[in-house]
Formats: sequence, structure tokens, C-alpha cells
Amino acid sequence: MVDLPQIQFHFDRGVVEWRWSGRVTLEGMQTAVLQAARDPSWDARFDHLVVFSADADVSGLQLPDISTTDANLRRWQSSEKKMARVRSATVFERGLAGGLQELWQRMAAGGAYREIRLFDNREDALAWLLSHDT
Repeated sequence: MVDLPQIQFHFDRGVVEWRWSGRVTLEGMQTAVLQAARDPSWDARFDHLVVFSADADVSGLQLPDISTTDANLRRWQSSEKKMARVRSATVFERGLAGGLQELWQRMAAGGAYREIRLFDNREDALAWLLSHDT
């Protein structure tokens, strides 16, 4: 069984939130993205708030997983033209893991999102998304 995040749509804020806990895997990440995109509430223009809770275990993610996730996000973005304006705030409540840091740096440099910022708490991340500052 694959651990999946809790997914919540904040319609009034234009934000979709993924909250990860437990074991985070490539399969889980791919499944979560597909699950969210199939939801009737999905809006490709929503900004993304990704929270890795203090008990999220990302130790099993390896560089090939990161490369695959990066490639999948680029493909998805090219098919969802509205995502070109999407921003992503990612929260690591327990600190940033090495492999994930590389993933987010690649996505930010390569344009998978308009802008990605990393935070250590949800409140600051959400405030940045809602500020519309770049």
C-alpha cells in the first residue's frame, strides 16, 4: 500500500494543499498528482502548497526518483498551459532533505513552476502564496 497525502482545495484562496506524512515514495507522489488532477475540484491555475510534516519519511527517495518526478512535472505542465503561472510553496517541517532540496532547485531553475519557495512552516508559506509577490 502506498502512503498518499491529504489533499485539500482552498477555493477561496486559489490553492491546492498536499500534506504528506508517513513514507513518501515516487509512486505515492505520482499517484497523488494524478488523483488531484482527476478530482472535479481541480483547477490547473491553483497555486500549490506542499507540506512535508515532521513525521514524513523522505529517506527512500533517490536521485532517479527525483529526476523522474521532475520530468513528469515538466510533461504535465506542458499539457496544462494554465500551470505556467502557478507558484509552489513547499514546507519541510523537519528541515530539508538532501535529495528533495535538489529536486526543488531543479524545478525552480528549469521552469516547471513559475516560482518555488521553501519554508519551514505552513503559515509563512501560505502568506507568501496569498501575497501575490514574486
